[in-house]
Amino acid sequence: MNQSNASRRRALAVIGASAAVLATPRLASAQGSGFPSRPIRFIVPWTPGGPSDATARALAAAAGRKLGVPIVIDNRPGAAGTLGPSSMARGSRPDGYTISQMPINVFRYPAMASVDYDPVEDFSWIIMTSGYTFASGVRADAPWANWGEMVAAAKARPGSIAYASNGIGGTPHVTMAQIAAHDGTDLLNTPFRGWADSLASLLGGQVQLMSDAGPWAPLVEAGRVRVLATWGAERSRLFSVSGAME
Repeated sequence: MNQSNASRRRALAVIGASAAVLATPRLASAQGSGFPSRPIRFIVPWTPGGPSDATARALAAAAGRKLGVPIVIDNRPGAAGTLGPSSMARGSRPDGYTISQMPINVFRYPAMASVDYDPVEDFSWIIMTSGYTFASGVRADAPWANWGEMVAAAKARPGSIAYASNGIGGTPHVTMAQIAAHDGTDLLNTPFRGWADSLASLLGGQVQLMSDAGPWAPLVEAGRVRVLATWGAERSRLFSVSGAME
């Protein structure tokens, strides 16, 4: 990629508070004191209703009040959260008026397939605002009380347990493939465009397992979901997991 193309395609990539956006040296010198003078578009690469969407909307509301202009959410789900950032790199001016949430898959995808963006050269990285608790859960009425029981069932009937993920090549898919290989099971990946769709599939019985990061605790407290395992080295502080993985 030559310098002129990189300049044309460079866009602001962010999930951040307004102060962090305004503190960016390159954008501050490029925009001058009149920025912002019109609404800002905030690309969220997930479906409405999920945890990342909710976080983005809260940030947009707070930043909009600080900046004095609306920050408009533009949901563009697809390709495990990379479709939105990709569209920003291709078609948005590097003027600070288009920003995007950037999942880690933006870095993973170029190592897996041909993509039309460079994760280092095509985006101005601002700030990381949050982390997530990844977990695997089932409906509360599922026959498995812990991860070990689910693994035993999967081994007894290979290919019989399908799990919802947020897309092929996303963190839930890649990690679950590693976990399945470690456990010696054959689990079926069923990709969806985001948390809301995955959860609807789990609760509706289309899949038996769901792996993702999101608001698991309220679902557990409401008696709708049972979390079988969290993916960290330690148990989550949000709730007790009977079959937490080491």
